Amino acid sequence: MDALAKDMHELAASFRRESQRGQASRLAAGSSARRCIVFASKPFPPMLPLSAICPLPHPLNSRFLAAQALQIAQKMFAHRQETISLNLAAALDSAHRQRTAHRNALVAALPRPLFMSHLHDVLQLRVRYSETDQMGTFYNSRALEWFECGRTELMRRQLGLSYAELEARGVFLPLIEAHLEFQGGARYDDLLDISSTVAMDGRAKIRFDAQITQNAGRRPVVRGYTVHVFADGHGKPIRPPAWFLELMQKAAGPAPA
Repeated sequence: MDALAKDMHELAASFRRESQRGQASRLAAGSSARRCIVFASKPFPPMLPLSAICPLPHPLNSRFLAAQALQIAQKMFAHRQETISLNLAAALDSAHRQRTAHRNALVAALPRPLFMSHLHDVLQLRVRYSETDQMGTFYNSRALEWFECGRTELMRRQLGLSYAELEARGVFLPLIEAHLEFQGGARYDDLLDISSTVAMDGRAKIRFDAQITQNAGRRPVVRGYTVHVFADGHGKPIRPPAWFLELMQKAAGPAPA
């Protein structure tokens, strides 16, 4: 800023070297810069600051000096903008580090091992006629639909959050991995128990495990899991929101000793 101040003093000296009268104009140096106001009708008083009256006698000289003043003003404004940008960047970086630390602390506080058996829910449903095939058992793709029913109700009952509410808050859980192991059959009108558990799988994924059994006799039907990534409304992967991790932590309870 010393160089800019020197330029401003040199510009004021140029004003003084000109005649005592001229056409009036105003030169603004920005909200934080000094203002040099030019009046033609008043003489230039000696030893006044740069914000004092500076007469310009001739239109050509006025335009020349005005261009000089504008150049200096632009430099001062650019310097101020650069300072503001640096301060803003530092503030945003600090806020991001605080949010990241808070989220990581919540993840670290979640109970171990990874599969939290006490975040658990059991849903009952009956095999519908449309879900069976010519062999008299359920069609294999139905298992993934039943898994979906199980994890949806687990979220609603254990986290107090429906999947519709999750999406309304701008968070989506697209499926990125699925595993199925078929263990037995299920016929039309059989009553099934879908036992589901949920756990964070790393820092940005969530895993739902499911075991489906016959309600009568407890014979296993199918087991497996699905892994989902957190994403925004455009499908871009995101970190799990802090409020979601807080729900997980509250539902899971304190970590076992």
